[in-house]
Amino acid sequence: MDGLDFDYIVPGQDYDIRDLSIETISQSGDAATARVAFVTMGEAVTLDYSLLRVDGRWLIDDTMYDGHSLAGDLAAPCQSD
Repeated sequence: MDGLDFDYIVPGQDYDIRDLSIETISQSGDAATARVAFVTMGEAVTLDYSLLRVDGRWLIDDTMYDGHSLAGDLAAPCQSD
């Protein structure tokens, strides 16, 4: 993969978001996974968020979408054209 193939910013913007649902997929100690699903601009979007509890607050550790993780994509070496 030579670049990010989805926009991490746009799904978080309010473009007439409909049918929003948030559910806990798993939780163990200070780690959890939450699934957020919604429809925006006519497209169904599902994002999984890996969360870590730090000092009593839940922080996003990674974002997963369509088989890709933001952390993994950013950690992958760059490929030249």
